[in-house]
Amino acid sequence: MKNFTTLFFVMAAMFASLPMYSESVWDGTADMWTAGSGTISDPYQIETAQQLSFIAEMVNGGVTTYSGKYFVLTNDINLNNIEWTPIGTTYKFAATFDGAGHTIKGLWVTASRTYNGLIGMTISPIKNLSVSGRVNNGIYSGGVVASSSSSITNCINAGTVSAYSTAYSTYAGGIVGYTSGSVTNCSNTGNVSSSLRITTNNSTFYSISCGGIVGAKSNSGSEILNCTNIGRVSSDVSSSSTTSAKVYSYSGGIVGSCSVTAVTVKHCINFGAVSSSVNASVSSEKNAYSGGIVGSCNVSSGTVLLVAYCYNIGKISSQFNSSGIACNCNVNSSYSVGLLEGGKSTYGVGNGSLTNSYYLESRGATTGGMSKSSASMKSISFPIILNGSGETVFVQDVNNINDGYPVFAWQNDNAIMVSCNSAQGSTTGSGSYVSGSTAKISATPNSGYIFTGWNDGDTTNPRTITVTGNAHYVALFEQAVINIKVGQDCTITQE
Repeated sequence: MKNFTTLFFVMAAMFASLPMYSESVWDGTADMWTAGSGTISDPYQIETAQQLSFIAEMVNGGVTTYSGKYFVLTNDINLNNIEWTPIGTTYKFAATFDGAGHTIKGLWVTASRTYNGLIGMTISPIKNLSVSGRVNNGIYSGGVVASSSSSITNCINAGTVSAYSTAYSTYAGGIVGYTSGSVTNCSNTGNVSSSLRITTNNSTFYSISCGGIVGAKSNSGSEILNCTNIGRVSSDVSSSSTTSAKVYSYSGGIVGSCSVTAVTVKHCINFGAVSSSVNASVSSEKNAYSGGIVGSCNVSSGTVLLVAYCYNIGKISSQFNSSGIACNCNVNSSYSVGLLEGGKSTYGVGNGSLTNSYYLESRGATTGGMSKSSASMKSISFPIILNGSGETVFVQDVNNINDGYPVFAWQNDNAIMVSCNSAQGSTTGSGSYVSGSTAKISATPNSGYIFTGWNDGDTTNPRTITVTGNAHYVALFEQAVINIKVGQDCTITQE
């Protein structure tokens, strides 16, 4: 599929329209904030990396979890690849945290612990935040949150995430490793992996779950909505000796596994490759599930998780069971065109209750849904068929952003591309926008370069544009020239 990088961020328009801020770089220290009273109308204002670190120190030290309080981020933060201790490693963070569209980059969490992420454990909402960096070695690992029992909204992860354990289970998610709450309007671009190495036969059951957005989902009644994954997702179990335990591996483009009976995954897209394996000597039962949207619903009561109005583009592979959309789930009004590979079974859509759902023929499926030719899936009638008598979710790909296959209605909004020579600088503002809205684009030169203007001759930076159609803006940079003047007193000054 081509050009999808211009549109997969559901959140891009919101973030791009926010003002530009300077960046606070972390030096490894902590300092208390000076503004705000912690109420919903006057939240604590986190202006620096040091103030963010102070939250972690207070929560992890058991001084306070800030129960019922509110925080807002007022600046972009660079954690500078210094080892970060997540907020809430032993005690659960209990305050609402609003990133206000800001970015936290340079996150570096590699120490072995139970909960790894920017935030370890939380019981309150996290929203409007973009995170990038590296999160490794947690039993629960998430790009934003390791474990949550509340809502996560409007968040983006652009870093790598991995979970690892030698005991029982692991959970890894691009946004959250394990959640009993809802996840809405979130995107992941980083690679996500979960691995378990069985070194001692100390359990009767082992499982690992890995998802582009959510590693594992529990708690009935909550939803995963409007989420997009582009990163590679993989889970693997291995052992150093034969185990008599049951062993399972789950991977999903959006959700790795779900263990409850009333959850909806809706309006989600997966572009990333998804794989799962069990490379272990097991004398009992072992299995692996991969799904374009959900790896598997693993409750004993049967196929109860509902996946609706979703589509998959990515390659799906497994030693055992591969599904274009989901294994062991109810699937409605969804489609998959991704290549399927599986050692045991390959399901075009899935092996649960399937309604109005389709897969592209000749992509490796042996059963599981209704097959269609490429021409049929690119026809003007196919989005209408997918929508059925319900809401207008799918539309024809008139801008050829998905190789002609149906897209969500918002994807046919106007695409703005902002680019430059990456060796000279960086840009922000790419995204999908509603016609007539405004977008803020900006350019930042690398060291040794200066910004000289845009390809259309405008020199404003940052710059606000009115969106009237698809457009491409290129930032132009020049190498900085330094003039050195030697004074009569032999001092050197720079002009």
